[in-house]
Amino acid sequence: MLLTTFKRVILIKSEDRNFDIWNVDVQVDEKYNRGFTRKVIRDAFGGGPQDCRHHWKPKPGKPGKTPFVTFERARNNALPISPGLDGMAFLDMTKCPIAPEPINVFVGEGINNWRLLGTYDYLHWGNIAAHHIPLLPREVRNINWAKDKLKAKDWLEKASEHLKPSNRIEHSSAGIMEALKDGRLEIPFSTLKCVGYPKDWFDKLLYYEKHPKPKKSKKSAMKLGKRERDHGSDSDGENDEVSDDGDEEYVDGGRQIAALPTRTSPRKKQRFQRVKA
Repeated sequence: MLLTTFKRVILIKSEDRNFDIWNVDVQVDEKYNRGFTRKVIRDAFGGGPQDCRHHWKPKPGKPGKTPFVTFERARNNALPISPGLDGMAFLDMTKCPIAPEPINVFVGEGINNWRLLGTYDYLHWGNIAAHHIPLLPREVRNINWAKDKLKAKDWLEKASEHLKPSNRIEHSSAGIMEALKDGRLEIPFSTLKCVGYPKDWFDKLLYYEKHPKPKKSKKSAMKLGKRERDHGSDSDGENDEVSDDGDEEYVDGGRQIAALPTRTSPRKKQRFQRVKA
């Protein structure tokens, strides 16, 4: 049995207040430094439209899919700046289901601009101490960041395990910010060491960019939205699989036709049948 070895490290900030402490080890051609939409990524590899960790918990009876991660640069200023570079993410990767195997990493540079950075080792991790919190960018120290982290219940519960009931962390944006300042809560980080670039993944993204899968119907989209609200978009990937059941759109003779709703008036039904014919 292969044992996973995670190593805890202490982050030391350089004098110029930057995290630029890694060297370039993997040379990646500039043609790979381009973005894709989340729809393209989902078509190619599955995963949730808003999740960070994908395929973390395989569903019984379903074929396993390769886990991967999608980080947003707005809240992870120390991420690699381009494919092949090393960096850091504010995320605990110690529960990665494929550890110690490396994982493929995407970074969001903006709306519809998600770049495949490469394949990364993530076995060195740690926590940002309370007295280093003021050195982090404002995007990581504001109330909106804390509001997003309310969905990461496991993070808050783990931090409260050894606290007295009267000193437990309040599950609110203000409660998170207060706990960060007084040291009850620490921000986890994982160093990202590039070990290669998955060119087959990039080719697959290009394919699905040119050949997108039919979009889900409004009914399926509403089901997905409800599951995201129930589980939270920052979950461990529990909601990154969406059933193919329901009234989806389909392709017939090269034309995309919406599936007929369950309840339809005779006039609409007749019109639908004419279009299909």
